[in-house]
Amino acid sequence: MKNHFLIVHLSFIDQLIQNHDKYASVGEFIMEEIVGRQKDAPEKYNDIPEHFVVVVTSGRGRADWWDDIRQFEKDNREKLPRPITSFVTFKPIEVLSVAVENALTMGDDIELKYRLVKTLFGS
Repeated sequence: MKNHFLIVHLSFIDQLIQNHDKYASVGEFIMEEIVGRQKDAPEKYNDIPEHFVVVVTSGRGRADWWDDIRQFEKDNREKLPRPITSFVTFKPIEVLSVAVENALTMGDDIELKYRLVKTLFGS
């Protein structure tokens, strides 16, 4: 079983939303730009791969974006193949950077992968 992670900083998403003036929320951005819509039924979103996780990270402790995701999910429940909260998660940037820094001091790529996966799965 393969797992795929997309780690995106919240400031990056905010910047894209502001520059394009096309999306009302982080949830809408994730569904439109990362998941996309079905070609034969544009009113519905594509299926989300079972082992795909979007990790949103931020260093400022912001939580308002999570409320936006929940609201978007509530407003668009019939269009979504599954809830956004089932494949989007949050990890503080400090946790990710500590995992990378600790692994880099050992100089081992396997250790880096191990620590990142351990951090992303929450153990």
